[in-house]
Amino acid sequence: MGAAAVPIMVFSTVASGAMAYSEKKNAAILAKNDGKKAAQMEKIAANEKAIARREKMIVALSSQMAMNGASGVQMSGSALNVAETDLNEFEKEDRRSGIMSRIRQGNYIASGNNQAKALNASASVGLINTAASVAQIGATDWKAN
Repeated sequence: MGAAAVPIMVFSTVASGAMAYSEKKNAAILAKNDGKKAAQMEKIAANEKAIARREKMIVALSSQMAMNGASGVQMSGSALNVAETDLNEFEKEDRRSGIMSRIRQGNYIASGNNQAKALNASASVGLINTAASVAQIGATDWKAN
């Protein structure tokens, strides 16, 4: 191998390795940000669903009160028990939904972080492989001389 070819091969190997490293590091940042973005979107969707549930509950309780008022029944006894039961069930569902949303948000973030870790590890392995390739080029050139 010619003396001029070795530096060119080393340079191109190092440049290629550095570019691959940079791309994987950028991909890791994107993966982490995608996880955060998905978690934020889940939070927004959960808030919108909670608002819609509250609006439905208000309508249902208002309807019950209106029907009882129209029929001359006071909000006591059986009618009050029905409204309280509905409200308790609503609160339970609201808590369950909030917990599930937080679990999904955590899963999205963890997934993004795991992808980022894998890409960062891959980038590090790529640098090691680049160093090994440069060493092999140097060793081959040394044996040839």
